[in-house]
Amino acid sequence: MSHNREASRATLAGNLPPDVAELLADDSESARESCISGLYRLQLWADISLCVGPPGNQQHYLLHRLVIGGQSSFLRNLCKSDDPMPLDGLPIPEIEPVVFNHVVKWLYRGKLTERPEDGPVLAKVLEAAQRLKIHPLEQKAIENLQLILKKRSHEGKVEQKGSRGESSTSQGLDGATHGRRQAEASDTDAQVAVSSAPTATSRTEAVNAFDAGPKPRNQGKPSSPE
Repeated sequence: MSHNREASRATLAGNLPPDVAELLADDSESARESCISGLYRLQLWADISLCVGPPGNQQHYLLHRLVIGGQSSFLRNLCKSDDPMPLDGLPIPEIEPVVFNHVVKWLYRGKLTERPEDGPVLAKVLEAAQRLKIHPLEQKAIENLQLILKKRSHEGKVEQKGSRGESSTSQGLDGATHGRRQAEASDTDAQVAVSSAPTATSRTEAVNAFDAGPKPRNQGKPSSPE
C-alpha cells in the first residue's frame, strides 16, 4: 500500500510546475497550511485545470475548486461555468505564469514575497489580485509594495548622506593640506628672516611677520561633515 501511494505521488508530482514547487517548498507551516499546500504539491484530488498565460507562454495548473473558489469570486464563477472544460484547461490568458505562481502560493499557503528585487512582479501580482478579486491578496500586495518602497527610500537617503559626508571630508582634507603648506611656507620664510637679520630690530620684525602669517590651526580646520 505504501509503495503504491509513493508511486502515485511521484506520478502526480510530475505535473507540478517547477517554479511553484520552489515557491511552495520553503518555511515551516501549521498543520492546516501543510495539509492544503500538500494537496497542491502532490496533486491529490485536483478537480480543476487552468491554462494560464498568453499563447506561447502558457502553463497548466491542476488545482482544487474548494481552495481557489473559496478565495476568489472570479475563479469561483469560472469553476461553476456550465461550459465543457477545454482539454487544456480553463484559459486565463491575461495573467503571466510567473505572476500566477505567486497567486497560487498565496491561495495555498497565504504567503507573499517581500523581497525588494521582486518589486516589479509584485506590482503585477497586485493587478492579478484585482482581476481575480482576491481582496486579501490585493491588500497584502499593497502592504509589501509600500514596505519595499520604504526600504528603498531609506537606503537611498543613507547612500546620499554617505556621499555628502565623503565629499565634505574630502574638502576638509584638501583645506587642511593647503593650510599646512601655507603654514610651512610662512614658517620657512620667517626662519630665513630670523637667521639673516643683522640686528635685534630686524629679528623682531621677522617674528612679527611670522605671527601675522596664516594660522595653521585655522586654515587647516576641515569642515564638519553633514
